[in-house]
Amino acid sequence: MSVVVAIKENGKIYMGSDSQTTRGSSKNTLKCQNNYKIWKIKNTNHCLMGHTGVCRNSNVIRLIDDFVETNEEIDFELVVKKIVPRIVDELM
Repeated sequence: MSVVVAIKENGKIYMGSDSQTTRGSSKNTLKCQNNYKIWKIKNTNHCLMGHTGVCRNSNVIRLIDDFVETNEEIDFELVVKKIVPRIVDELM
């Protein structure tokens, strides 16, 4: 099980996650910065992304260009209509 948490306080958002991965009965702690469960979206100053599951998928996703335009408002519709399809295409 993975945990990713975000808290909004005084107009700021704090985001954190655990650092454990599990495969079968084997447990590991993520120590490589390229495998952290939370990262800044490439070329965007105002958006973080988190993942659970396979590190390979997150490594592919974090290298996608142009997820979000600099002035674009990030909301549910943008995530569903633009970001999720890009992720699906990249992982196919």
